[in-house]
Amino acid sequence: MGFNVSDLQITTATTSGVLQALGGFKFPSFTTATRPSSPSVGQTIYNTDVSALEVYDGSAWEEISSGGAFATWAGTGNRPSNPANYTVGYNTTDNQIEVYDGSDWIPVALGNPTVALTATGGDNTYEDNGWKYHVFTSDGTFIVTAGTDNVEYVIVAGGGGGGGGDVGAGGGAGGYRSNVPGFPSGGGAAAEPAMSVSPGSYPVVVGDGGTGSASSPQDADDGQDSSFNGITSLGGGGGASWSSGSGRSGGSGGGSVSTRAGASGTTGQGYAGASGRGGPHYPQGGGGGAGGPGQNSRDNDNAGNGGIGLVNPFGRVTQVGEKLGNNSYWLAGGGGGGVESNARVGRGGLGGGGIGGRQSPNTDPGSGIANTGGGGGGEDSGRGGSGGKGVVILRYRLPE
Repeated sequence: MGFNVSDLQITTATTSGVLQALGGFKFPSFTTATRPSSPSVGQTIYNTDVSALEVYDGSAWEEISSGGAFATWAGTGNRPSNPANYTVGYNTTDNQIEVYDGSDWIPVALGNPTVALTATGGDNTYEDNGWKYHVFTSDGTFIVTAGTDNVEYVIVAGGGGGGGGDVGAGGGAGGYRSNVPGFPSGGGAAAEPAMSVSPGSYPVVVGDGGTGSASSPQDADDGQDSSFNGITSLGGGGGASWSSGSGRSGGSGGGSVSTRAGASGTTGQGYAGASGRGGPHYPQGGGGGAGGPGQNSRDNDNAGNGGIGLVNPFGRVTQVGEKLGNNSYWLAGGGGGGVESNARVGRGGLGGGGIGGRQSPNTDPGSGIANTGGGGGGEDSGRGGSGGKGVVILRYRLPE
């Protein structure tokens, strides 16, 4: 039997052959509450509450799969009004897949699954309490051979040198950046966002410290930048010498001489350097640190201390940094200011900053501690202390 009509309504039909509709079938529409009360096995309807076809399997109505395409709606007000348990759809307003759990709509997180990393690289590696640590004290490559997961980092640049040649100020610490939850980044900033890595090679650059100045008209050299996977910490600013000016900006700023303001630090990395004084003893300013600004010379008898650094959140395991107490290691302290004579030199900031120098009685300026990014101390007649080299430390979860 054949029909060739534009619109055919059939109340009940049983066919053993193929029923064709060139314009498509329109199934009767019901809500969940108004479905047929005595359906036949195989009966198919369109449920307007869930925006999907359903077929009766003899005991329950089952939603017909749409081949992987979810029903869509915009916003919360356009969701199905009486959804069945575990109804799934895509909310185009917030770009989230949502599933109905019987009482509420629950968003389903989208993104790359995490798979434990396998990686090599660094001058030293450690495993502790479910984490693996890679410590780069020099340039290298972090190579991920398998997995996709988050990496936590501490990236410290080289510290600035201290001023000298005539009485000079302390160098600024290298910039300090970190994304370790619960620990700050430099300059008073919060921890940076999570970083996910996948198989590949990631160059690591560890900045050297800047050379101290031995010439009164010249600032000391800046430290060099450190970097990993698009994150760059800036080298610390060089400290000023007596005839050179105000010091140099950097991750943390170099200290200044006379009453000039110290150089600025970089937002999210470190603080500014500090100012000094003139005669009779010429005490000069300390360099800025990652955790606090350099200290101004308090009076004619005291040069400024270097700014404090920040604790290394990986210090207990890696033992990298200036040690304080049993398990506390600090990074990125500023260099202390120098004096001419008969006054107290500036102390280096906790975190590897070098002590300031003095002509009489002689005290040699200190260099920043290696792999802390500490600033060099200022000097009087000789060369200021060099900045400490930086460091890059990475860690990630080991397989459970």
